[in-house]
Amino acid sequence: MLRSLKSGLVLAVALSMVPVAFTASGLVGSTASASPTYRPGAMKPHSTRSYTAGGEMRVCNDGPVPVRLYISNSLTNEPTMSMLEPGRCNQNWGHMMTVENFSDVPANVWAFGSLGGRIGTGGHH
Repeated sequence: MLRSLKSGLVLAVALSMVPVAFTASGLVGSTASASPTYRPGAMKPHSTRSYTAGGEMRVCNDGPVPVRLYISNSLTNEPTMSMLEPGRCNQNWGHMMTVENFSDVPANVWAFGSLGGRIGTGGHH
């Protein structure tokens, strides 16, 4: 009985220390960032912006004009194009997404995604 209680206590202590790491400078809190990243941005007329995600990524158009959304497709090697209307979002997992503002008006497009997502230079379609 005492042995199983002791092993249970050791396991509980080990699990409670998961967010802590040892470094050369001593015991520190783990600061690994696995939280989603918000990427706001106004798009100039006739511009492109690319997003890559290591996980789940959501791209939203806050308007005022529709934008073209290209999503990479590893099966056909050709991107899939769709219109992203103002007030609408597209959510994808691990794909390259490129947004094109084809109008003469600036568009407000933002992305919210997981670790690995970043804004690229565009022109990947």
